[in-house]
Amino acid sequence: MKLKVQVISRIRDKEFSDAMEQAAKKILKNIVIDIGNDSVKDSPFDTGNNRRSIAIQINRGVGLTVEENRSTTGLDIEKFQAAVFSTSGYGGFLETGTRRMRARPYMNPARERHFNEARFARDLDRELRKGF
Repeated sequence: MKLKVQVISRIRDKEFSDAMEQAAKKILKNIVIDIGNDSVKDSPFDTGNNRRSIAIQINRGVGLTVEENRSTTGLDIEKFQAAVFSTSGYGGFLETGTRRMRARPYMNPARERHFNEARFARDLDRELRKGF
C-alpha cells in the first residue's frame, strides 16, 4: 500500500513553507510507523513469517523494518511518499483473500485507523503552532 500526501498553501512566505514541509514530513513518517506497527499486530498469525516480513519504506531507497522504526527520528525525507508492505510472498493474499481463502485484512484497517485527512490536518496544525 502506498501513501502520498499533497499539502497546498496559499501563503508564499519561504519560512512558513519550509516549516510546513518539515511538519508534513514528520507527520507522514509518524503515521506510516503507526500503520506498520498496527499491521504487524493485526496480521493473521500462523508461523509469524508474514508479521516478520512487514516493513515500511519512506521515499524510495529508505527501507525500515517495523522493529527499527521506534528509533528513526533523523530521516531526511525528500518527497511525501511512503509504503507499508509485506515481503512474505503471500501478504497480499491474506489481505484480499483468494477464491479458496477468505480475506483476513490487516493493512487496510490499520491505514483506515491512522491515515485520514482529519488527523493529518489536526497534526499539521499542532506542529505548525509549535514553531510559530
